[in-house]
Amino acid sequence: MNTPFFFFGSLRDPLILEAVLGRDLSHLTFADAWAPDFRTERAAGYSFPLLRPALGNRAPGLLTWGLTAKDQARITYFEDSEYALAAGTVETSAGPCRAQFYDASGKLGSSGELWDLAAFQRDDKPLLLAVTQYVMTEHY
Repeated sequence: MNTPFFFFGSLRDPLILEAVLGRDLSHLTFADAWAPDFRTERAAGYSFPLLRPALGNRAPGLLTWGLTAKDQARITYFEDSEYALAAGTVETSAGPCRAQFYDASGKLGSSGELWDLAAFQRDDKPLLLAVTQYVMTEHY
């Protein structure tokens, strides 16, 4: 797959991404990126985020190259029906880049609160990591 993926939520965490893919990340290349005119908000009732339009803001994320078709299938399974594959342009230090990402499918509402990766890693990662490892090993 030539088009990189933009991860703006829990898949920015290497251990979560490894659990989803079922292998290490040595086959991937990463770069910091931002979704212009968006902000990352916590989904209402959940610990994971969604993107919301916000003129003048930049939602941080991770641009990822090297995902295989099998990797994408595993990510799609992880994202479930709450997210759908989409495409857009993100900003990088090298300039704009077209990317694929998983956008909220409309089943999720926003809490209106900003979502922060460091807070997620501190408060919610241990449970999500354990559940992800179990589900991706036992049910995928």
